[in-house]
Amino acid sequence: MIKLHKNESIEHALRRFDRQDRHLGTQNDYRKHQVYVGPSKRRQLKSKLARQRARAMKRRQRRNHRPSYY
Repeated sequence: MIKLHKNESIEHALRRFDRQDRHLGTQNDYRKHQVYVGPSKRRQLKSKLARQRARAMKRRQRRNHRPSYY
């Protein structure tokens, strides 16, 4: 619930609401509960995300790697 401050525009209040909503994670929670995901599918998704994170970390490490002749 967002209360309008004195002399505050609707746009500014809406931005405050969006920021608060993102901070609390209500949109993500709502999306997560829209469809039932069984235990095996949840494990598959968790594994897939872990592989993606590992791949991204490896890419970052390769990009930041300096050759030994420096």
